[in-house]
Amino acid sequence: MLSDKTYLEKHISGQQVMVVTNSKIEPLYLEKIKNLLGNFEVQVTILPDGEQYKTLETVNSIFDAL
Repeated sequence: MLSDKTYLEKHISGQQVMVVTNSKIEPLYLEKIKNLLGNFEVQVTILPDGEQYKTLETVNSIFDAL
């Protein structure tokens, strides 16, 4: 999936994309994903890593970023 630009693009209907990731995964994959999404306006939300951050408050912060 991370090497197939058309795979990602066919699942996106608009011009804007939000990538939600965490601080552990971000350095591994974010730049590659952003490069694949070069034709789109990409907004990124990076959350702290850990189960304690999987809360409604975190979900609300994602909605606020939208």
